[in-house]
Amino acid sequence: MKKYLLSTLFVFSLIFTVQQLNACEIEISIEGDKKETYAAGEEIIIKVDVVFTHRVCPEGIENTKFKYDGLKVLGATKWKEYETGKFERKLKIKVLEGEQKEIILEAIRSCDKEGGYGKISLTRHSVA
Repeated sequence: MKKYLLSTLFVFSLIFTVQQLNACEIEISIEGDKKETYAAGEEIIIKVDVVFTHRVCPEGIENTKFKYDGLKVLGATKWKEYETGKFERKLKIKVLEGEQKEIILEAIRSCDKEGGYGKISLTRHSVA
């Protein structure tokens, strides 16, 4: 009986732990044709999809933060919920001039349910 009780408690604690580790799924992709490299001044449309895997989040979708390096955000659509707990937003970005080859856009969500993180990394044309 004691062995059964311990194994049951273990299974429940494992399930609870796995549920707590669920984070928002964030996928970042390029709208249209993706290229190997991008030139300074080039404009790109990026699509950000966020799925609330834990269904109810205490932080609204508007609390999603963006960090970027090597680019400038020219504009963005409002978040659109296309299914329950699934959101989409498009960003228009411009590649800036610079020495580094890597251009980065990150989406970050922080909450008591582990939040979420997504990243896209593009390569800038090297000017020789």
